[in-house]
Order: sequence, then C-alpha cells, then structure tokens
Amino acid sequence: MRSENFVTVNVCICSIFDDHLNVLLKRRELPPFINSWTIPESFFNNDDESLESVADRILLEESIKKVYIEQLRTYSDIKRRQVISVCYFAILSSHSIDTRIGNWFPLKNLPKDLVFNHEEILNDLLKRLEGKINYSPIAFNFLPKQFTWNDLQKVYEIILNKKFVAPNFRRNILLKYDLKELKEKKKTLYGRPSSFLSFKKEIL
Repeated sequence: MRSENFVTVNVCICSIFDDHLNVLLKRRELPPFINSWTIPESFFNNDDESLESVADRILLEESIKKVYIEQLRTYSDIKRRQVISVCYFAILSSHSIDTRIGNWFPLKNLPKDLVFNHEEILNDLLKRLEGKINYSPIAFNFLPKQFTWNDLQKVYEIILNKKFVAPNFRRNILLKYDLKELKEKKKTLYGRPSSFLSFKKEIL
C-alpha cells in the first residue's frame, strides 16, 4: 500500500545588515527535533490555497508583505520520505524591518542543529544569490528606495565575498542598470556627502 505524501512550503527570509547576509530561522515546535532551528514552514493543503498563498501566509505571520519572493527549488529529503518541500526565498531591505526582532543568523555561520535538509536548502539559496546577482537587478531588493553607491557595492561584496574597486564597479553597474542620482545627499562624519540614487530600470 502506497503511503500518503505531504507537501510543505518553506520560505527563506533573508536580509543584509551588520555586514552579513542573514536569514531568519525559527525554533521547531513539532516532533521530531523539537526546539531545533528551522526555516519558516507550513503544510500545504491544495484544497484550500495555492503554494504561493501559503508562502504569503508564512511571510504575514512574520509581519512581512509586499517583498521580492521567488521559488528556489522543490526538495524530497531522504530523512523525511513522505514530505516534499517547496522552497521559496524572500528578500527584505534591512530598513523595512526591526532586525532586533526574530532570530537572524549569518548565512555563512548557521547553527549546527538545523532540521532535516535545511542546511542544504540554505546553501542552495546562497548559490542562487551568488549567480543571480551577476545577471539580474536582484541586489536592489536588499536596499531601500534611496541608496548610495557604497550601499549598493556593499551588497555585491557581501553576497559574492569579494572586494571591488569603486570606479570599476560603478562603470559595470551603469552598463546594466539605469540609476537616477537624486538631489538628497547622505551626510557622513568624514569626507563629502554622498548622493542618493534610485533604481529606474534594467538596460536591455
């Protein structure tokens, strides 16, 4: 007799702050592995809602809405044979959240007691971001609507784990994206104030 399969939806919620790419984790409340760390998760019942609406519900439970969200992958974990996991990731600007609320961990320094295959999922998330940032405007989702060149460069450096020479970085970005320089300036303790920018569109 064939056993019943269950489908869960996971949402990897990530943001950049404190010079790290961080992910939001929760303590698991159900067996097995009660109190271990888990990516936010909910079961899917296809009679009631779509996969996307489950992902939205998970975000709303964390008081998050209207953010960039994308499907990462579907997983079938050998340790969890009857469960298929459909995973998404959501990107938040740190300016839109209180980073003191919730359990945030650097994606490159995760807790040891992650449940099931969640370490694999988060490693795949990092690979997706490392690849996608080179050919899409996904980096701008980590920023507020107004940002500086330094803010944008820091996003690239943190995700790709490499340093860029500022003039070269700006030249390459302007070949790909249309940025608008705003009248407002960001005050600094040292040196000249930096002009704020806004992202207009991708250059095709």
